[in-house]
Amino acid sequence: MKQTLSRNIALTFRVDANERDHIVKRMEMAGISTLRTFLLKMALTGRIINVEMDSILQSNYFEK
Repeated sequence: MKQTLSRNIALTFRVDANERDHIVKRMEMAGISTLRTFLLKMALTGRIINVEMDSILQSNYFEK
């Protein structure tokens, strides 16, 4: 049984080792675990916003 994909166009490009390392570091900083998700998000929106709430929640900022 053949599966129909909603995204049926493949895009590929080449990078060198340093570029790949930089992409992986930015992926980790954004908290995104898959390269596909990271690249698709960056290509469509041009940015990824990752809000780190742990330090705010650990502070006394919200206590009365």
